[in-house]
Amino acid sequence: MNVRSRKSILRVGRRGNRKLTLSVLLCAALQIAVITLPPLMPIFGTAALNPAQWGAVAGLSFAPVLVMEVVKAVGKSRKKS
Repeated sequence: MNVRSRKSILRVGRRGNRKLTLSVLLCAALQIAVITLPPLMPIFGTAALNPAQWGAVAGLSFAPVLVMEVVKAVGKSRKKS
């Protein structure tokens, strides 16, 4: 989502591509369901995560967005000079 645009994700906003946003949210919801719902755990061989593990998941999920924002900012500053 963040890689295709030359603009910052903060400038594009949430309405950039509604279908893509909905599909990402649906996939995230399904993944969370597989990890947290007891009936699905044995089917998929998953286990509940503790808060520290959820923090790691959130941080690692956000890392690519942060990296791309830095790359875009560096690219903009190089074009200006």
